[in-house]
Amino acid sequence: MDDQTNFFGTFMNEEEKSETSSAVMDSSDELLNQLLLDKDEATPAAESDDESFTFSTELEEQVERHRALLQSRLDNYIEQSQQQPISSSPLLFFEQWPASVNLSLYPLSQVKSRGGFFFAFGGEGVVINPTGSFLDSFHAQGSHIRQIHHVIITGSHPEYLEALKSIYDLNLSLNMRDQSHHLIKYFIEPKAAQAAMRLLKPHFKQEREALRLLDFFEDSAPIEQLSLSNAIELSYFQSSADNLGVSFSLTREGEQPQKISFLSECNFSEDLYTRLQGSDILILGVGNVTAEDLSRSNYLSGSLGYNGIASLLEAVSPRLALLTQFPQETGDIRLELSRKLKEKFSQTSILPVDQQLAFDLETVMMRCSETKRWIDPVDAVVLKNAKPFGPLKFLSKDFIL
Repeated sequence: MDDQTNFFGTFMNEEEKSETSSAVMDSSDELLNQLLLDKDEATPAAESDDESFTFSTELEEQVERHRALLQSRLDNYIEQSQQQPISSSPLLFFEQWPASVNLSLYPLSQVKSRGGFFFAFGGEGVVINPTGSFLDSFHAQGSHIRQIHHVIITGSHPEYLEALKSIYDLNLSLNMRDQSHHLIKYFIEPKAAQAAMRLLKPHFKQEREALRLLDFFEDSAPIEQLSLSNAIELSYFQSSADNLGVSFSLTREGEQPQKISFLSECNFSEDLYTRLQGSDILILGVGNVTAEDLSRSNYLSGSLGYNGIASLLEAVSPRLALLTQFPQETGDIRLELSRKLKEKFSQTSILPVDQQLAFDLETVMMRCSETKRWIDPVDAVVLKNAKPFGPLKFLSKDFIL
């Protein structure tokens, strides 16, 4: 399988995945069966000290076997990271709706879709706003935590901290196991930083400066900048009291930088024109949508909405616009809202974000959900799920008669 069908290559082929999964399940079943057997056969301590000692010894052995199983799985995971380094420039999305939410009650709910996204460039990977299940989705796409070098948090939502801890804990386990000291740096919005500091305590010298606040100073410019690597420049600005807007400038030798910008959960203002100017790819959180907003008679408070996004597309004219963080209280309008914008801005490819949406940053081509081949986003067909807020499919026109 080449880079055109899989961004990172596959760490395990399907047969190996099946064998590994079966081995883990068999081992787990064996442990469970052994525990149940021991429970049935065990006699009270008062009846026999020898039998009590035997039960205790067997329990200790079971614990050790389980610990050995976990260590073996960790070693296998470490080996996977060495088989395939980052060799391309993906942009991956993990957006989904919380499974615990009763979607039938969405008119009464204020739930928004979340999940985060990831891109890699110049051999380094960047995660933006991951939520609790991020790592599960990340691994499901064949990716590895060793491909993460930077994590950016632009707001203070509690679910970001849950994902931060998962990423940090897994990386710490690997570093403790093989002493490789893979360093992940965390760049965090100031209001979220206090809680993050309690979670991301350094265990190695290299981690002493791994956490950095995305803060501002008296002499700060409206847009602060810092380098993530030789090829990736991060710019950030205050978009609301609790949120930051961010842009990433990706530099290739002999070419103009490519600019990716992300903005959500803020009011529209004309200042955003200059903040986002020159963006090739705009990732915009929709937030709320109302009838007045759709008619463009006013702007919403606390959300970009349709009118705010339309105004930004008019001023910035990106090559690609990706819509994220749709509100639940409006119903599933992902396709309808995207279609309305596409009709007005035909020069921009406009798509709703969903889990497993993937692009190649080198070509800005999109991966077809079925064939896994690269297609031009202009020619993409989005298939809506029969279930409200269900997963979308991104297909080539070749699938449509």
